[in-house]
Amino acid sequence: MRINKEKERLLPYEEAIKRFYYCEIDGCLKYNRDTGNGSIKKGQKVGSLRKSGYLELNVEKRMYRVHRVVWLVCKGKWPEDQIDHVDRDKANNRIENLRDVDAYTNHANKKNNNAIEDIGVYYTGSSWRAGIGHKGRTVFSKSVSTKEEARELRKDLLDLYK
Repeated sequence: MRINKEKERLLPYEEAIKRFYYCEIDGCLKYNRDTGNGSIKKGQKVGSLRKSGYLELNVEKRMYRVHRVVWLVCKGKWPEDQIDHVDRDKANNRIENLRDVDAYTNHANKKNNNAIEDIGVYYTGSSWRAGIGHKGRTVFSKSVSTKEEARELRKDLLDLYK
């Protein structure tokens, strides 16, 4: 489910702290009060784990990512941009693991399972390729069977497109 940042801004800080509190012991957002029907108990952890790996919660038919609400409760305001999980664990919402960053910084901290230690050398699941940037485009090599061959192809590409 896509979360609309503008709708997210509609939950004021005052309302958030009435509903939730941040527990420093376990680094979780928790409910501040019971509901009348007994479905939510004070001190119960907030959020449901989604396929995306993020914890999400619903407040008056609006979805929020828990890490953004943790930021609101702890900092007193919504983040300016994106929230980055420093340790890359989307479910670890300890405030010391969260930072307000721009999209470029957030993307730079993402796991990249295909790019190996060499810049421009990629494993595609069944073979290796090399790639370089040239005049605003990415130029890729043919597929090869080893990382070493891809490294050599990258050097060749760099020489060819100087």
